[in-house]
Amino acid sequence: MNTLITQDRLDALAALAKQAVQRVPDYSFVAEIGIYKGGSLKVLADALPDRKIVGFDTFEGLPKEHFTEGEVHQPGEFSDTSLEAVTEFVRHSDHVTLIKGLFPSTAEPYAECTFSFVHVDTDFYLSVKSCLEWFWPRLIPGGIMVFDDYDWPNCPGVKKALDEFGQPIHDTGAAYQAYIIKK
Repeated sequence: MNTLITQDRLDALAALAKQAVQRVPDYSFVAEIGIYKGGSLKVLADALPDRKIVGFDTFEGLPKEHFTEGEVHQPGEFSDTSLEAVTEFVRHSDHVTLIKGLFPSTAEPYAECTFSFVHVDTDFYLSVKSCLEWFWPRLIPGGIMVFDDYDWPNCPGVKKALDEFGQPIHDTGAAYQAYIIKK
């Protein structure tokens, strides 16, 4: 399946993505940050065949630039992937664009775009925080941001960043996954 995300979380991800795009304009984008091997990106691509999807990843593992004290995972973990491998994995999804590099510095081409759905699977506090800060102003009202590894002991930064953000946090019904909705 090319993912470490459990099936119940993938199912919740697809359901929330469909829900989000039904409520917002067709011109809005869908994004995933933290692609790894592309499994959850493929789920989104299959669930939303008519939506432009952009995926951001270093394709070199967790970034040392976003590592802070207290993180359980280490920089470079999850580096057993590549842009080429993920491109091949999603090759039949013409509506998917992959962007290699450290987010948010790689997001500049999308600065004027709006988003209806964003999946954040970045593990580190600073990575999650940067996603919240960059996407929230660009998220359309009714848009949804889903966070993988919320409240998982190995990713304490996810919960910390999301809790600090101050928006109501909703449970997807699957373990270690949460979301927020822009009103």
